[in-house]
Amino acid sequence: MSAQSNCCPTRGSAPRNAIIPRPRIVDTWFYEVIAMIFSLMCFSGIIAALMVYDDKPAPGFSYGLTLNAIISLLAAASKSSLIFVIAECIGQLKWLWFYQPGEKKTLDEMQLFDDASRGPMGSISVIWRHRGRSLVSLGAVITVLAFAFDPFMQQIISYPIRNTVVATNSSEAVVKRATSLVLEFFSDDELESIVYPGQWADNVDFTATCPSGNCMWPEFQSVEICHQCDDATAAFSLKCPRSVFNTSDNRPREQEFLCEILDSLSGEPLGYSGASTLDDLYRDDLIDIEIRKHFLLTRYGVDYASTNWSEVTFAGLRNPQYVVIHIELVLADDANLTGISPFENMGPILTIGKVDQCAFALCSRTNQVSVTNGIPSVVKSAPDYGETFYVNGSTGEVLHGISAAELGLEERERIAEWVRPCWKAGTGGPPASLTQLAGSGTWVNTSELAFCGIDDYWRLTLFTDGSEYWGWKMQNKSQWVNQTEYHDSTAAKVLRDGLEKSMSNIAASLNRAALLSSNQSVYGTVFQGETYVSVNWIWILLPTALVLLSVCFLPLTILANRLQRLHLWKSSILAVLFHGLDEVDFSDDAKRVDTVRQMERAAEDIRVRLKRRSRRRGLVLEQT
Repeated sequence: MSAQSNCCPTRGSAPRNAIIPRPRIVDTWFYEVIAMIFSLMCFSGIIAALMVYDDKPAPGFSYGLTLNAIISLLAAASKSSLIFVIAECIGQLKWLWFYQPGEKKTLDEMQLFDDASRGPMGSISVIWRHRGRSLVSLGAVITVLAFAFDPFMQQIISYPIRNTVVATNSSEAVVKRATSLVLEFFSDDELESIVYPGQWADNVDFTATCPSGNCMWPEFQSVEICHQCDDATAAFSLKCPRSVFNTSDNRPREQEFLCEILDSLSGEPLGYSGASTLDDLYRDDLIDIEIRKHFLLTRYGVDYASTNWSEVTFAGLRNPQYVVIHIELVLADDANLTGISPFENMGPILTIGKVDQCAFALCSRTNQVSVTNGIPSVVKSAPDYGETFYVNGSTGEVLHGISAAELGLEERERIAEWVRPCWKAGTGGPPASLTQLAGSGTWVNTSELAFCGIDDYWRLTLFTDGSEYWGWKMQNKSQWVNQTEYHDSTAAKVLRDGLEKSMSNIAASLNRAALLSSNQSVYGTVFQGETYVSVNWIWILLPTALVLLSVCFLPLTILANRLQRLHLWKSSILAVLFHGLDEVDFSDDAKRVDTVRQMERAAEDIRVRLKRRSRRRGLVLEQT
């Protein structure tokens, strides 16, 4: 045998007259190619399923099978086939590594390659030892990264919930829209049932009909009562003239002392009095004195009276329909009460502490209404306070050119009997025409949110006026004893929550009543909650990269092996048994090989090369 034949153990070195056996499938790359194709098919199936069901309703399969289960099954099949191919390629590269001429290899690298074909720990060792200088490093990298294959696949699919349209402009999704707010539509009892619950309730909920719990309506305008409050203390003053209590006949009697709260707007007193009762002059001159401490009054209300035709502004609102004030009186100086007698003068005792006012005015707002998971939401625009115009109450004819500021008192009194004040949303003058509601003297124009009958808001006085009192007793005309406080229900509510909160609740109650009594409805869109498939494609990049690297790794290994014309031993243990280390000198007692550790240490010092030993035996690892 020539030297060339001894060092080149190729499959073509057999004698010419020898019968070359037909290679079996195991001696080819058939299984690896099939496994790689199978892995590609499974992974392609994953991609196809994700593309088909992405952003689609969550599918339901027979026997309770889910899309996640299908993806997991395909991913497991793809990964296991991929790992099989990589392990076989690393096994074959092991023999190629020892077959390469040149630098001698240590025997422990045989174990290194074997560990790399089994899992990530051995692959990390290969990466560290080879530093990318060999093809096996690519297989080691794929093996290590394959550890994250399953977690990444599990992150690809999520199942959020979205709303899908069930019906549009549906009569099942309804909100009311108020096109007018006229108090004359409500009797006193009805008005009481509206105002009192609102006054005492902390919240007045907006009502919407939505069977699915998820609905949305187009924007719409609705008429409301808007309110605004401010501090009006500077506009009021208190005047208490000297009063004289008659004690000439020594008999019990009740007598009022008069104090006046002056409003700078009108210059007229609001009218306020306290009562003193002379119980028994023979019993140390004991006197009961009642002094109003807090009281709620109507400062202004639109009615038929000609005095209300003037242009006025309260709390920043021009020509409101109704104004409520809360006046608080305080004792001027508690230390000086001694010696001050209501028989002589109440002036030094009382002073105005604070005055708050709230104005109600008609307005319109643009509403954005939605219901999400059964919870209604209303987003309102800034209020449009519109403008006032006048009509002939009998004919509904719009009266142009009437300005309250330009009319004289005599003219206002003359026409007040048949002119009705009206209101409309927006600006640009009164509507072209109005229609009289059946069974009512009210004129309306629904399309322009215009209506008359805005002159009876004074009726709210029945529900907003109230007082709280001090009760005092005085002995010997100068000694104050036994102070008590008592109030009515209206004052109690305001004192508890404040004027603005109470008036806000009343306005909300009136608005809700206007909506419930309206025959104008807005129809919305009904949504149904739907679970759908959401694919986060970023998570599939790593699995895709692993599959593509494996597709490249297999043909590169096949090509490297074809260039060396080496038999396909791959990871077969039989190759080690039949072509293992031969003629190793174990005479040195220091090199015992009883245990795995001893074998590893011995292998580090043994230099070997895969070489043809004989024609019959073929290749053998030979110590060099």
